Amino acid sequence: MLVCSMAAACLLFQDVGDAVLRALPALALAAAVHVAQLAATAMAWRGLFHAPTPGFGLMLRARWIRESLNGLLPLMGIGGGILASTAVVRQTGWPFAGVAAGATVDLLVEASTQLPFLLAGLVILKMVVPGTLPGTHADLLLLPLALAVAAALALRAGICRGPAMRLARRVGLSDTLSRLRGALAVVDTRGWTLLAAAAWHFLAWSLGTAEVWVIFWVLGTPAGLAEAYAIQSLGMAARSLGFVVPAGLGAQEAGLIIVAVALGVPVEDAVAMSMLKRLREVLMNLPGLLVWHRLERRAVHSGHV
Repeated sequence: MLVCSMAAACLLFQDVGDAVLRALPALALAAAVHVAQLAATAMAWRGLFHAPTPGFGLMLRARWIRESLNGLLPLMGIGGGILASTAVVRQTGWPFAGVAAGATVDLLVEASTQLPFLLAGLVILKMVVPGTLPGTHADLLLLPLALAVAAALALRAGICRGPAMRLARRVGLSDTLSRLRGALAVVDTRGWTLLAAAAWHFLAWSLGTAEVWVIFWVLGTPAGLAEAYAIQSLGMAARSLGFVVPAGLGAQEAGLIIVAVALGVPVEDAVAMSMLKRLREVLMNLPGLLVWHRLERRAVHSGHV
C-alpha cells in the first residue's frame, strides 16, 4: 500500500513538473498582464492626492516598489506602501505623514473593491459547480473584506470629525487626532475621487483573470474566462486571509488549486498555474526590491532622508 502511494506521488510530481515546463512560455504574457495591473493600481493611488497630482511614472514605480516590498518582506501588506511613499515624498515635497496616509487610504479602497470581485467569483463558481463552496467557508472569505469596506466607509464619513473628535478630547488624544487630520490634508477623500480609485482597483483585480486564462491557454487546459475569473477571485481572497504571511505564501496557492480542481482543471495543471503565478511574482518583485534599495542608498548618500 505504501509503495503504491509513493509511486502515485512520484507520478504526480512528474506530471506537475511536465506541466510547469509546458507553462513556462506563458511567463512573459503573465508579466505583461501584471504590468497592466500595476498601471491600474498606480492610477488609483495617484488619483487620491489633491492637485498637483504626482506623475504617472513616479506612481507606477512607487506601486511596483510597494508590491515588491510587501511580497518579499514580512510587512503584512501595510509596510510596503509606507516605505514606498518615501520616493513620492522626495519628488513632491509633501510631508511624509500625508503621503503615507494616502497609501493607507489606497490600501483600504483596494481591499474594499476585492469584495465585489470575490462576490462575482462566488456567483460564477456556484453557477458552474453548484454546491461547491458551503456558506460557512464563504463567510470566512467575506468577513475580512467586509471589515475593509466598513473601514473605508468610516474614512469617507470623516473619522477625524464629530464624535471621534469629542471622544479624543475626553481621553486626551485630540492633539494626536488633529495631527492625523492634518496629515490627511493632501489626500482627496471626496466621494467621486474614492469611486474613481475603486474603479481602477476593480479593473486591476479583474485583469488578474487574464493571467490565469493565459497560463491555461498555453497549457491547453479547457478553462474559459468565467472559470479563470472564479479561480482568480477566490485565490486572491485566500491570499488576503493569509495576510500575516508574506505575500500569502501557501494560502494563495491553496486557494487557486482548490477552486481550479473544483472547476474540473487537472491537478497538475492547477498546481503548475499557481507555481507560474508565484514565479512571475518573484521575478518581478526582486528587481523592485533592488530598485528601492538603490533609491534609499542614494538618498542616504545625498542627505535626502
